[in-house]
Amino acid sequence: MTDKWILYYHKEKSRSLADFLRDQSNLSLYRANLTIESLPNVNTGKEFARLPRSVRKLLFFGHPDVILVYDNGIESEKAVFAWEITDAKPATDHWMQRFPSLVGACELGVPSVFILRFVSDTSNWSGKLESEFFYTYDRVMEIEQIPIYLADWLPDSTGKFAFDQDYPDVPDRNSDSMVDTIEFLNKVIEYSIHGQDIHRLIKERLLVDLRNKIKVRIHDVPKPEDYQRLTVSSATGYSNLEQVKEYINQKTTYRVNHLPNRILLRDKSIIFVPRPQYHRGVRTLKETLISRIQKKNGNPYNGMPLAFDFMFCRLGPSTYERDINLIIDMSEVEYSAFISFVQTIHNSSPIASGSIPQKEEISRLSLHLTEGYTHEIKDFIRQYCYAADLIILKDFVIPFE
Repeated sequence: MTDKWILYYHKEKSRSLADFLRDQSNLSLYRANLTIESLPNVNTGKEFARLPRSVRKLLFFGHPDVILVYDNGIESEKAVFAWEITDAKPATDHWMQRFPSLVGACELGVPSVFILRFVSDTSNWSGKLESEFFYTYDRVMEIEQIPIYLADWLPDSTGKFAFDQDYPDVPDRNSDSMVDTIEFLNKVIEYSIHGQDIHRLIKERLLVDLRNKIKVRIHDVPKPEDYQRLTVSSATGYSNLEQVKEYINQKTTYRVNHLPNRILLRDKSIIFVPRPQYHRGVRTLKETLISRIQKKNGNPYNGMPLAFDFMFCRLGPSTYERDINLIIDMSEVEYSAFISFVQTIHNSSPIASGSIPQKEEISRLSLHLTEGYTHEIKDFIRQYCYAADLIILKDFVIPFE
Protein backbone atom coordinates (compact mmCIF):
# COMPACT_ATOMS: atom_id res chain seq x y z
CA MET A 1 0.00 0.00 0.00
CA THR A 2 1.15 3.54 -0.77
CA ASP A 3 1.34 6.32 1.77
CA LYS A 4 -0.77 9.32 0.93
CA TRP A 5 -0.50 12.91 2.14
CA ILE A 6 -2.97 15.80 1.90
CA LEU A 7 -2.30 19.46 2.70
CA TYR A 8 -5.58 21.23 3.41
CA TYR A 9 -5.54 25.02 3.37
CA HIS A 10 -8.11 27.49 4.66
CA LYS A 11 -8.91 30.33 2.24
CA GLU A 12 -6.85 31.20 -0.80
CA LYS A 13 -4.31 33.33 1.07
CA SER A 14 -3.05 30.16 2.79
CA ARG A 15 -2.50 28.25 -0.46
CA SER A 16 1.06 29.58 -0.80
CA LEU A 17 1.86 28.30 2.72
CA ALA A 18 0.71 24.81 1.67
CA ASP A 19 2.90 25.06 -1.45
CA PHE A 20 5.84 26.14 0.71
CA LEU A 21 5.46 23.19 3.08
CA ARG A 22 5.21 20.75 0.17
CA ASP A 23 8.35 22.10 -1.51
CA GLN A 24 10.62 23.02 1.40
CA SER A 25 10.04 20.19 3.89
CA ASN A 26 10.54 16.44 3.57
CA LEU A 27 7.07 16.31 2.07
CA SER A 28 8.90 16.97 -1.21
CA LEU A 29 10.06 13.34 -1.05
CA TYR A 30 6.43 12.21 -1.29
CA ARG A 31 5.28 14.75 -3.85
CA ALA A 32 3.87 12.08 -6.19
CA ASN A 33 1.50 10.96 -3.41
CA LEU A 34 0.63 14.40 -2.06
CA THR A 35 -2.34 16.58 -2.94
CA ILE A 36 -3.26 20.10 -1.90
CA GLU A 37 -6.94 20.75 -1.26
CA SER A 38 -9.00 23.62 0.08
CA LEU A 39 -11.09 23.38 3.23
CA PRO A 40 -14.74 24.44 3.19
CA ASN A 41 -15.14 27.86 4.81
CA VAL A 42 -17.98 26.63 7.02
CA ASN A 43 -18.70 23.32 8.76
CA THR A 44 -21.85 22.64 6.77
CA GLY A 45 -22.74 20.84 3.58
CA LYS A 46 -21.46 17.73 1.84
CA GLU A 47 -17.88 19.08 1.50
CA PHE A 48 -17.43 19.20 5.27
CA ALA A 49 -19.19 15.86 5.82
CA ARG A 50 -16.76 14.15 3.41
CA LEU A 51 -13.59 15.37 5.12
CA PRO A 52 -11.52 12.85 7.11
CA ARG A 53 -13.00 12.41 10.58
CA SER A 54 -9.89 13.71 12.34
CA VAL A 55 -10.02 16.91 10.25
CA ARG A 56 -13.69 17.42 11.08
CA LYS A 57 -12.90 17.02 14.78
CA LEU A 58 -10.10 19.55 14.48
CA LEU A 59 -12.38 22.06 12.69
CA PHE A 60 -14.79 21.88 15.62
CA PHE A 61 -12.45 24.31 17.37
CA GLY A 62 -11.54 26.55 14.44
CA HIS A 63 -9.83 26.67 11.07
CA PRO A 64 -6.01 26.51 11.13
CA ASP A 65 -4.42 27.95 8.01
CA VAL A 66 -2.97 24.58 6.95
CA ILE A 67 -3.61 21.00 8.12
CA LEU A 68 -1.44 18.05 7.10
CA VAL A 69 -3.18 14.67 6.82
CA TYR A 70 -1.42 11.29 6.53
CA ASP A 71 -2.89 8.00 5.29
CA ASN A 72 -0.69 4.89 5.59
CA GLY A 73 -3.18 2.71 3.76
CA ILE A 74 -4.15 0.79 6.90
CA GLU A 75 -5.57 3.31 9.34
CA SER A 76 -8.00 6.01 8.28
CA GLU A 77 -6.68 9.39 7.16
CA LYS A 78 -5.35 11.27 10.17
CA ALA A 79 -4.49 14.92 10.83
CA VAL A 80 -0.85 15.04 11.99
CA PHE A 81 0.13 18.73 11.85
CA ALA A 82 -1.51 22.18 11.96
CA TRP A 83 -0.12 25.61 11.15
CA GLU A 84 -1.36 29.12 11.99
CA ILE A 85 0.28 32.27 10.70
CA THR A 86 -0.57 35.94 11.09
CA ASP A 87 1.18 39.24 10.48
CA ALA A 88 -1.36 41.09 12.65
CA LYS A 89 -0.16 43.33 15.45
CA PRO A 90 0.38 41.55 18.78
CA ALA A 91 -2.60 42.19 21.06
CA THR A 92 -4.25 40.25 23.89
CA ASP A 93 -7.63 39.99 22.21
CA HIS A 94 -6.12 38.75 18.98
CA TRP A 95 -4.15 35.80 20.36
CA MET A 96 -7.08 34.67 22.49
CA GLN A 97 -9.31 34.90 19.45
CA ARG A 98 -7.11 32.35 17.61
CA PHE A 99 -6.42 30.26 20.71
CA PRO A 100 -8.98 27.45 20.11
CA SER A 101 -7.61 26.53 16.67
CA LEU A 102 -4.23 25.36 17.95
CA VAL A 103 -5.34 24.22 21.37
CA GLY A 104 -8.06 22.17 19.72
CA ALA A 105 -5.38 20.53 17.58
CA CYS A 106 -3.28 19.91 20.68
CA GLU A 107 -6.24 18.31 22.50
CA LEU A 108 -6.62 15.93 19.55
CA GLY A 109 -2.93 14.97 19.60
CA VAL A 110 -1.92 17.13 16.64
CA PRO A 111 1.37 19.10 16.93
CA SER A 112 1.23 22.64 15.59
CA VAL A 113 3.04 25.89 14.85
CA PHE A 114 1.88 29.46 15.41
CA ILE A 115 3.94 32.12 13.60
CA LEU A 116 3.19 35.69 14.60
CA ARG A 117 4.81 38.93 15.66
CA PHE A 118 5.94 38.95 19.28
CA VAL A 119 6.67 42.68 19.12
CA SER A 120 5.47 45.52 16.91
CA ASP A 121 6.97 48.99 17.05
CA THR A 122 5.91 51.34 14.27
CA SER A 123 4.87 54.97 13.97
CA ASN A 124 1.22 53.86 13.93
CA TRP A 125 1.17 51.26 16.68
CA SER A 126 3.44 49.59 19.19
CA GLY A 127 2.86 46.63 21.43
CA LYS A 128 4.12 43.20 22.39
CA LEU A 129 2.90 39.83 23.57
CA GLU A 130 2.99 39.65 27.34
CA SER A 131 4.12 36.84 29.61
CA GLU A 132 0.53 35.51 29.83
CA PHE A 133 0.62 34.46 26.17
CA PHE A 134 3.70 32.29 26.58
CA TYR A 135 2.58 30.98 29.98
CA THR A 136 -0.79 29.84 28.62
CA TYR A 137 0.62 27.97 25.64
CA ASP A 138 3.27 26.36 27.84
CA ARG A 139 0.49 25.30 30.21
CA VAL A 140 -1.32 23.66 27.28
CA MET A 141 1.82 21.68 26.39
CA GLU A 142 2.36 20.68 30.00
CA ILE A 143 -1.20 19.33 30.26
CA GLU A 144 -1.60 17.76 26.81
CA GLN A 145 2.02 16.62 26.25
CA ILE A 146 1.75 17.67 22.60
CA PRO A 147 4.15 20.35 21.28
CA ILE A 148 3.14 23.75 19.94
CA TYR A 149 5.93 25.90 18.57
CA LEU A 150 5.40 29.64 18.91
CA ALA A 151 7.57 31.28 16.26
CA ASP A 152 8.50 34.95 16.31
CA TRP A 153 8.05 36.63 12.93
CA LEU A 154 10.97 39.04 13.14
CA PRO A 155 11.48 42.03 10.83
CA ASP A 156 14.47 42.18 8.54
CA SER A 157 17.37 44.66 8.90
CA THR A 158 15.21 47.48 7.49
CA GLY A 159 12.43 46.92 10.02
CA LYS A 160 10.07 45.36 7.48
CA PHE A 161 8.60 41.91 7.81
CA ALA A 162 10.45 39.75 5.33
CA PHE A 163 8.39 37.53 3.04
CA ASP A 164 9.77 34.66 1.03
CA GLN A 165 10.62 35.67 -2.52
CA ASP A 166 8.82 32.66 -4.03
CA TYR A 167 5.80 32.23 -1.72
CA PRO A 168 3.44 35.19 -1.10
CA ASP A 169 2.42 35.84 2.53
CA VAL A 170 4.97 33.32 3.86
CA PRO A 171 7.93 34.47 6.00
CA ASP A 172 11.42 34.24 4.53
CA ARG A 173 12.54 30.60 4.53
CA ASN A 174 15.97 31.64 5.84
CA SER A 175 14.61 33.22 9.01
CA ASP A 176 15.25 31.34 12.25
CA SER A 177 11.53 30.83 12.78
CA MET A 178 11.00 29.14 9.43
CA VAL A 179 14.12 27.00 9.74
CA ASP A 180 12.89 25.80 13.16
CA THR A 181 9.37 25.08 11.98
CA ILE A 182 10.48 23.09 8.93
CA GLU A 183 12.73 21.00 11.17
CA PHE A 184 9.75 20.49 13.51
CA LEU A 185 7.51 19.44 10.61
CA ASN A 186 10.12 17.01 9.33
CA LYS A 187 10.23 15.39 12.75
CA VAL A 188 6.43 15.01 12.71
CA ILE A 189 6.63 13.42 9.25
CA GLU A 190 9.21 10.95 10.56
CA TYR A 191 7.02 10.04 13.56
CA SER A 192 3.97 9.59 11.32
CA ILE A 193 5.68 7.30 8.82
CA HIS A 194 7.13 5.07 11.55
CA GLY A 195 3.95 5.00 13.64
CA GLN A 196 5.64 6.44 16.70
CA ASP A 197 3.70 7.70 19.71
CA ILE A 198 3.26 11.42 19.09
CA HIS A 199 3.29 12.10 22.86
CA ARG A 200 7.00 11.17 22.88
CA LEU A 201 7.73 13.97 20.43
CA ILE A 202 7.74 16.60 23.17
CA LYS A 203 10.77 14.87 24.73
CA GLU A 204 12.87 15.12 21.57
CA ARG A 205 15.84 17.49 21.97
CA LEU A 206 14.58 19.65 19.09
CA LEU A 207 11.26 20.26 20.83
CA VAL A 208 12.86 20.73 24.25
CA ASP A 209 15.05 23.47 22.76
CA LEU A 210 12.12 25.11 20.95
CA ARG A 211 10.03 25.08 24.13
CA ASN A 212 12.90 26.60 26.10
CA LYS A 213 12.93 29.53 23.68
CA ILE A 214 9.40 30.26 24.87
CA LYS A 215 9.90 29.55 28.57
CA VAL A 216 12.47 32.30 28.94
CA ARG A 217 9.71 34.78 28.04
CA ILE A 218 7.58 33.75 31.01
CA HIS A 219 8.40 36.15 33.82
CA ASP A 220 5.06 36.24 35.61
CA VAL A 221 2.25 33.83 36.42
CA PRO A 222 -1.11 35.45 35.55
CA LYS A 223 -3.85 35.74 38.18
CA PRO A 224 -7.62 36.09 37.67
CA GLU A 225 -7.55 39.47 39.41
CA ASP A 226 -5.50 40.80 36.48
CA TYR A 227 -8.52 40.60 34.15
CA GLN A 228 -11.62 42.79 34.21
CA ARG A 229 -13.62 40.02 32.59
CA LEU A 230 -13.02 37.80 35.64
CA THR A 231 -13.53 40.33 38.44
CA VAL A 232 -17.14 41.45 38.01
CA SER A 233 -18.24 39.05 40.76
CA SER A 234 -15.14 39.15 42.98
CA ALA A 235 -12.08 41.36 43.29
CA THR A 236 -9.81 38.29 43.42
CA GLY A 237 -11.53 36.60 40.48
CA TYR A 238 -12.37 33.56 42.64
CA SER A 239 -15.78 32.81 44.14
CA ASN A 240 -16.90 30.05 46.51
CA LEU A 241 -20.14 28.12 45.98
CA GLU A 242 -22.30 30.42 48.09
CA GLN A 243 -20.99 33.48 46.25
CA VAL A 244 -21.69 31.76 42.93
CA LYS A 245 -25.28 31.00 43.94
CA GLU A 246 -25.81 34.59 45.10
CA TYR A 247 -24.32 35.92 41.86
CA ILE A 248 -26.60 33.70 39.76
CA ASN A 249 -29.66 34.90 41.68
CA GLN A 250 -28.67 38.51 40.94
CA LYS A 251 -28.09 37.97 37.22
CA THR A 252 -31.01 35.81 36.09
CA THR A 253 -34.73 35.47 36.72
CA TYR A 254 -34.35 31.68 36.62
CA ARG A 255 -34.00 29.78 39.87
CA VAL A 256 -31.55 26.90 39.59
CA ASN A 257 -32.86 23.57 40.90
CA HIS A 258 -29.99 21.33 39.81
CA LEU A 259 -26.20 21.54 39.54
CA PRO A 260 -23.91 18.62 38.61
CA ASN A 261 -21.96 17.13 41.51
CA ARG A 262 -18.59 17.99 40.02
CA ILE A 263 -19.53 21.69 40.17
CA LEU A 264 -20.74 21.41 43.75
CA LEU A 265 -17.63 19.56 44.90
CA ARG A 266 -15.14 22.15 43.66
CA ASP A 267 -14.14 24.78 46.21
CA LYS A 268 -13.63 27.64 43.74
CA SER A 269 -15.11 29.07 40.57
CA ILE A 270 -14.18 31.84 38.18
CA ILE A 271 -16.95 33.75 36.45
CA PHE A 272 -16.10 35.02 32.99
CA VAL A 273 -18.04 38.04 31.70
CA PRO A 274 -17.40 38.81 28.01
CA ARG A 275 -18.29 42.50 28.40
CA PRO A 276 -17.78 43.65 32.00
CA GLN A 277 -18.56 47.28 31.17
CA TYR A 278 -22.16 46.26 30.42
CA HIS A 279 -22.58 44.71 33.85
CA ARG A 280 -20.83 47.50 35.71
CA GLY A 281 -22.82 50.19 33.94
CA VAL A 282 -19.63 52.12 33.16
CA ARG A 283 -20.82 53.08 29.72
CA THR A 284 -23.55 52.26 27.26
CA LEU A 285 -22.41 49.88 24.57
CA LYS A 286 -23.44 50.64 21.00
CA GLU A 287 -24.27 47.01 20.29
CA THR A 288 -25.72 44.02 22.08
CA LEU A 289 -23.78 40.82 22.64
CA ILE A 290 -26.21 39.05 20.31
CA SER A 291 -25.52 41.49 17.48
CA ARG A 292 -21.78 41.00 18.03
CA ILE A 293 -22.27 37.23 17.75
CA GLN A 294 -24.42 37.60 14.63
CA LYS A 295 -22.21 40.06 12.78
CA LYS A 296 -18.69 39.23 13.98
CA ASN A 297 -19.01 35.69 15.37
CA GLY A 298 -18.45 37.08 18.86
CA ASN A 299 -14.91 38.24 18.14
CA PRO A 300 -12.82 38.96 20.11
CA TYR A 301 -14.60 37.11 22.93
CA ASN A 302 -14.90 33.62 21.44
CA GLY A 303 -11.49 32.16 22.43
CA MET A 304 -11.29 33.72 25.87
CA PRO A 305 -13.08 31.06 27.97
CA LEU A 306 -10.75 28.30 26.75
CA ALA A 307 -7.70 30.50 27.37
CA PHE A 308 -8.82 31.24 30.94
CA ASP A 309 -9.59 27.53 31.41
CA PHE A 310 -5.95 26.59 30.77
CA MET A 311 -4.64 29.54 32.73
CA PHE A 312 -6.64 28.98 35.90
CA CYS A 313 -8.90 25.89 35.88
CA ARG A 314 -7.53 22.95 33.93
CA LEU A 315 -5.49 20.12 35.46
CA GLY A 316 -5.79 17.43 32.77
CA PRO A 317 -6.47 16.87 29.07
CA SER A 318 -10.28 16.90 29.44
CA THR A 319 -12.47 19.87 30.39
CA TYR A 320 -13.77 17.64 33.20
CA GLU A 321 -10.31 17.56 34.76
CA ARG A 322 -10.50 20.85 36.64
CA ASP A 323 -10.39 21.84 40.27
CA ILE A 324 -11.95 25.25 39.56
CA ASN A 325 -15.29 25.75 37.82
CA LEU A 326 -15.49 27.91 34.71
CA ILE A 327 -18.77 29.81 34.67
CA ILE A 328 -19.73 32.09 31.78
CA ASP A 329 -22.06 35.02 32.43
CA MET A 330 -24.08 35.73 29.28
CA SER A 331 -26.96 37.29 31.20
CA GLU A 332 -27.21 39.99 28.53
CA VAL A 333 -28.78 37.28 26.37
CA GLU A 334 -32.16 35.57 26.63
CA TYR A 335 -32.50 31.82 26.19
CA SER A 336 -34.56 32.18 23.01
CA ALA A 337 -31.81 34.22 21.31
CA PHE A 338 -29.05 31.87 22.50
CA ILE A 339 -30.82 28.69 21.43
CA SER A 340 -31.81 30.15 18.06
CA PHE A 341 -28.28 29.50 16.79
CA VAL A 342 -28.78 25.79 17.52
CA GLN A 343 -32.34 25.72 16.18
CA THR A 344 -31.15 27.05 12.83
CA ILE A 345 -28.82 24.09 12.39
CA HIS A 346 -31.35 21.63 13.82
CA ASN A 347 -34.05 22.75 11.39
CA SER A 348 -31.69 22.53 8.41
CA SER A 349 -30.58 18.97 9.20
CA PRO A 350 -31.67 16.24 6.76
CA ILE A 351 -33.06 14.45 9.83
CA ALA A 352 -35.50 17.28 10.56
CA SER A 353 -37.36 17.06 7.25
CA GLY A 354 -38.44 13.45 7.77
CA SER A 355 -38.26 12.76 4.04
CA ILE A 356 -35.72 10.66 2.13
CA PRO A 357 -32.71 12.94 1.48
CA GLN A 358 -31.53 13.95 -1.96
CA LYS A 359 -28.16 12.67 -3.19
CA GLU A 360 -26.26 15.80 -2.10
CA GLU A 361 -27.65 15.48 1.46
CA ILE A 362 -26.64 11.86 2.10
CA SER A 363 -23.13 12.62 3.43
CA ARG A 364 -24.51 15.19 5.85
CA LEU A 365 -27.26 12.79 6.97
CA SER A 366 -24.65 10.13 7.71
CA LEU A 367 -22.62 12.60 9.73
CA HIS A 368 -25.64 13.82 11.72
CA LEU A 369 -26.68 10.23 12.49
CA THR A 370 -23.23 9.30 13.83
CA GLU A 371 -21.68 12.49 15.22
CA GLY A 372 -24.56 14.93 15.46
CA TYR A 373 -24.38 18.51 14.23
CA THR A 374 -22.61 20.34 17.06
CA HIS A 375 -19.69 21.08 14.72
CA GLU A 376 -22.04 23.13 12.52
CA ILE A 377 -23.30 25.43 15.26
CA LYS A 378 -21.78 28.92 15.20
CA ASP A 379 -18.17 28.91 16.47
CA PHE A 380 -18.95 31.23 19.35
CA ILE A 381 -21.73 29.05 20.74
CA ARG A 382 -19.96 25.70 20.41
CA GLN A 383 -16.72 27.04 21.90
CA TYR A 384 -18.56 28.52 24.88
CA CYS A 385 -20.51 25.30 25.44
CA TYR A 386 -17.31 23.24 25.14
CA ALA A 387 -15.45 25.32 27.72
CA ALA A 388 -18.16 26.08 30.28
CA ASP A 389 -19.30 24.22 33.37
CA LEU A 390 -22.23 26.61 33.57
CA ILE A 391 -23.68 29.34 31.35
CA ILE A 392 -25.85 32.05 32.89
CA LEU A 393 -28.52 33.56 30.60
CA LYS A 394 -30.99 36.32 31.35
CA ASP A 395 -33.83 33.87 31.97
CA PHE A 396 -32.16 30.48 32.24
CA VAL A 397 -29.04 28.69 33.50
CA ILE A 398 -27.43 25.87 31.48
CA PRO A 399 -25.41 23.35 33.54
CA PHE A 400 -23.16 21.02 31.55
CA GLU A 401 -23.25 17.52 32.97
